[in-house]
Amino acid sequence: MAEALHKHGGQFEVSTVRGTGFGPRYEVEGGLLCPDGRLPQIRTVWQIDKGSVEPRLNLSPLRKPSRSNAGWPKWVMFMIVF
Repeated sequence: MAEALHKHGGQFEVSTVRGTGFGPRYEVEGGLLCPDGRLPQIRTVWQIDKGSVEPRLNLSPLRKPSRSNAGWPKWVMFMIVF
């Protein structure tokens, strides 16, 4: 799954760029190919903190769960540091 998330950031165009007090934040939206074959539409938010070269990643689904992704909670957000 981590590999799929990493690829997601490079597969789709950046939809939004925001400056924050911590550093730039880049939002990318598109489908994430899961190991079980599902393709949920998600938003990844890549942030590069000041003084760091490694991005941090937050994500959430773009729409409510359907029958095809019923295992997802109503919202998901977690952080991965690459």
